[in-house]
Amino acid sequence: MTKRIIDLIYQEYYGTVLGYCITRLNGDIPAAEDCTQEVFYILQKKIKQLIQLESVLPWLLATADREIKSYKRKHPQNLNIDEIPEQAAPEELRDSVLDILDDEDRRLAALYYGGADKEALAKSLGISTSALYMRMYRIRQIVKEYLENPDK
Repeated sequence: MTKRIIDLIYQEYYGTVLGYCITRLNGDIPAAEDCTQEVFYILQKKIKQLIQLESVLPWLLATADREIKSYKRKHPQNLNIDEIPEQAAPEELRDSVLDILDDEDRRLAALYYGGADKEALAKSLGISTSALYMRMYRIRQIVKEYLENPDK
């Protein structure tokens, strides 16, 4: 019985949830598909609790919001200096961007973007994972400001 209900919900709302995720993730279709699949996986686990809901769509969209936030935390929009187009960042500018960071921030950025486990990295620094994300956000802001105003 619950399998049939899940199938009906999936058929009716999959496109809506996927479209919502695509919009919230700025057109990143693979990420939106991942989040959408996760929403319906959670639905399968919690269907017995949800059967009494008048409408499941608000729950699906709220769950999609949580999954999108989780996805964004796990996959932050990285400002990777090597990916900046050459016309926006000539060679000497890309080298000098790294020079604006202190040694600790430069090392942290290298570990962070080098694929280090975020929880282990935070633990090694004696900070929470959310504090690590905030620190990386600040580093990206420093780099972004420098790229926008290299003369400062």
